[in-house]
Amino acid sequence: MTAPAAALLDELDERGIKLYISDGRLRAVAPKDAISGDLRQLIERHRAELMDLLGHGDGPAPSAFPLVTERLVLRPLRAGDEVDVLAYRGRAEVFGYLDDNPLTPATIGRYVAMMAQFASLDHPEDRLLLGAELDGHVIGDIALSRGRARHAQGEIGWVFHPDHSGHGYATEAARAALRLGFERVRLHRICARLDPRNAASVRLCERLGMRPEGLLRDERWLKGDWADVAVYACLDHEWRARG
Repeated sequence: MTAPAAALLDELDERGIKLYISDGRLRAVAPKDAISGDLRQLIERHRAELMDLLGHGDGPAPSAFPLVTERLVLRPLRAGDEVDVLAYRGRAEVFGYLDDNPLTPATIGRYVAMMAQFASLDHPEDRLLLGAELDGHVIGDIALSRGRARHAQGEIGWVFHPDHSGHGYATEAARAALRLGFERVRLHRICARLDPRNAASVRLCERLGMRPEGLLRDERWLKGDWADVAVYACLDHEWRARG
């Protein structure tokens, strides 16, 4: 890792220019006319170092979805999922430890349409949301996001229908998402941020092999009071060691 290349990557990021690697080539997503001739030459001069900094692999191609596990089909949300998603995201008990409020028949259509856009991790700072489909019905969803490319960090989260708890569906889906993050996107670290009072999510993190990294005291304002946030995480070599 060279300092000039790292500084250049930061400068490009501030300009809204996102570099990434696809098919072994250095590519960019940038505002129109943002990459001048001089800047293009500078990028070319540091191509090798930049690719080393970004060398955490490609994001999944659209054809990588759905992800099929033993019992579930994980795929981006789409029109027609509204009834299934409302069945769990419309329940007050699901949001006891979450910042959001339950969805309603009036808001579910807009929500599904918005979440359907989060369908890839091709680029740095992308977010992916996959519905967990069981026997043709979505019973929960898994979110996986990635940060700036040079840091190779990700964050995972989940929401599942309480009527389907106790069968290991959330564990199965989350494990598939971690596998995607570590083995396909080649992230270095994936964390989960959760309310420490949420015993079900704490147990899920433990089943996934995620370590407790710390407790953020009074980190957020939740439903009229300050609430702590527990951070759990797993590193790529820890994931590989578990096979």
